[in-house]
Amino acid sequence: MALLLQKGSTNNGDLSLPITVARRYGIKSEATLAKALRELCSVGLLAISRRGGSTKDGRRQVNLYRFTDYEVFENPSKNIEACKPTNEWKLIKTLAMGRQAIQRGEEEAAARAAEKKVLLQKMKGTTSKNEVVEPKTTSKNEVWAVAPLQKMKLAHGPPIDAKPCAATA
Repeated sequence: MALLLQKGSTNNGDLSLPITVARRYGIKSEATLAKALRELCSVGLLAISRRGGSTKDGRRQVNLYRFTDYEVFENPSKNIEACKPTNEWKLIKTLAMGRQAIQRGEEEAAARAAEKKVLLQKMKGTTSKNEVVEPKTTSKNEVWAVAPLQKMKLAHGPPIDAKPCAATA
């Protein structure tokens, strides 16, 4: 209902429901909101018109949704393509079919989440030449937090002549 209240005559496909807005409609949990949106998409009432995520310049974009029984008008600034009503919800004939569609949607979401997990490297308990060391002295009035330093081996050899960069020359 929260998405339907946002829908105007021409903004189908440009609908989003962040948790801050969902709280005004009584949805308190991010997990509940995410699950409800996935379920609505699974049974064909909603479809994602633009998948969110991080952009190349580091900004975050939300998923944009469309109701499948309304027309979508093109919005190039938000990468939304025009499309006619698709009515995917009509494919669900029985309650059992709806439950199966929701189960498949949950399995696909779990698979996507598993792909995103980053495997962490196990650290060995032994020390090496590049072990992390703490500074020996600190003062109470230091402005910056002291970060651990790393031991490094300096290369021995003839000094390298430093040439100025083209931009500074």
